[in-house]
Amino acid sequence: MITESLPETIKEMVDIVGLTPALALVALRGGESLTIPKKCIAGHWLNEAIGVDAFKKLASYYSGETIEIPRCNKAVMKVTHHYIIEESKKGISGSALAQRYGYTQRGIRKIINGT
Repeated sequence: MITESLPETIKEMVDIVGLTPALALVALRGGESLTIPKKCIAGHWLNEAIGVDAFKKLASYYSGETIEIPRCNKAVMKVTHHYIIEESKKGISGSALAQRYGYTQRGIRKIINGT
């Protein structure tokens, strides 16, 4: 499974809110502690970052707890490479993938070719 290389805390978060919102939190706050509000608050930055539905689930589950958000560099890179390869198989160009993921076209070719 794609999430196997993620730390347990992020796997748990993926189970709660889904992969995309969990990785969005890692990207925004990886390496930091984060206090999760007890309820979804209008105008809170988490609404924008992960969406209202995911924020409600997060608030319901953690309800005021402070959690550590690991950086997950290697795991995030592995997940990103997986998506690059899958999107390439669907015919998305190397140029489009490079722009989407912040890589060079050469870097995209290396990922796709496994080198």
